[in-house]
Amino acid sequence: MKIFKRILILLLVLVLLAGIAGGVWYFFFRDGATLLRLARHLDGVGRYDWATRCYRWAWDREPDNSAIPIELAESYAASGNYTKCEATLWEAIEQAPGDLNLYLTLSQVYVAQDKLLDASRLDEQIADPQVRSAFNAQRPAAPVIQPEGGEYDEDCTVSLSYSSGTAYWTLTGDYPSAADDAYTAPVRLAGQEATVVALVVGETGLVSPAVTADYVVGFVDEAVTIADPALDAALRESMGWVEGLQLTTGLLAQVQDLTLTAEVTDLSQLSLLSLRFREVMCGTPAILIRNGEVQQDAMRENRYTLDELLEQLRGQGCTSIEEVQYAVLENSGQLSVLPWVRQKPPTAADLGISPEDGTLPTVLINDGRVLWKNLRRCGRDENWLHGILKQEQRTAGEIFLLTVDEAGKTLCIPKEVQS
Repeated sequence: MKIFKRILILLLVLVLLAGIAGGVWYFFFRDGATLLRLARHLDGVGRYDWATRCYRWAWDREPDNSAIPIELAESYAASGNYTKCEATLWEAIEQAPGDLNLYLTLSQVYVAQDKLLDASRLDEQIADPQVRSAFNAQRPAAPVIQPEGGEYDEDCTVSLSYSSGTAYWTLTGDYPSAADDAYTAPVRLAGQEATVVALVVGETGLVSPAVTADYVVGFVDEAVTIADPALDAALRESMGWVEGLQLTTGLLAQVQDLTLTAEVTDLSQLSLLSLRFREVMCGTPAILIRNGEVQQDAMRENRYTLDELLEQLRGQGCTSIEEVQYAVLENSGQLSVLPWVRQKPPTAADLGISPEDGTLPTVLINDGRVLWKNLRRCGRDENWLHGILKQEQRTAGEIFLLTVDEAGKTLCIPKEVQS
């Protein structure tokens, strides 16, 4: 009987303590403002784990306050967890797509990770025209590449001019990196081809649109005669060349704009004589996969997404990038897929063997962004993803592509370090 009373008293004490704790929580932490103050205090002393929890609770209580997810994202960034930082901002954008500050913060987060490509194209993700206009108004102006791209028979010195911020550029056609590609001085081109890609990072963490220019330096300037009189007249009128002036390949390389009349019926000769005009009219093929590896720079240049690439591969019977030796984006827009020799005839059926059928992979990380819906759809969770990232010794932002198939096999392709 005494033991029963003691147990009863203990239970009553526990209930009382729980009630007191619940009352304290209700009176002191029932509103988002109190939780927000606590989160900021924990943030200030470096307790990011509890700070992010309190920010999240505050956001749950004030879902319309978009300033809270910004502070939550900044807390994740301070702790080094940029995966959750970006995910938080995109979640907030889905809830409040018209909030300009969310996009401004996201751009700063991209720049902090040296993801200048994502920051430069962030405006393309803004659906609201007014918000996009306001966002672009705060971006630094794009740099000006001088001289204009073209074909030059003599060496030329290429430089950038810009009004504010820090300029970055490459001469290889790759997107510049803030770590290695700061613009410091003009570069002299001699006997070479170069593709300049340049942009400016502002002091506020916004990035200008990227600008490009192609150069072919050191070619022979030869006299040419345009067979089509109508095309010859159109060229002279557009460029202000007088009748009787001998046209050359060097002069044709200067053509930037050309107004054609209805009498012009054949542009083939101009395409043959001018590399610039030929590339404008016909384009150039681009290798998107080489020896089983995705050429990320080529995909960025051609604005070809991973989703489009994987869709085209599936349409040609390839379930994995590793099965492909070459994939070439042709001028027509078609993707030519060349599998490895081991993937070609004789087939397994010809050899009388029965290999296991392949399974379709699920994309979990697409160009640094975690696809949480896909992660849940394939039965994985955040802890599993962190285990894979720990195994690869990379963050999600450093992953170009991560997939998992139905058999549990993963494929991880890291982002290339831009030089």
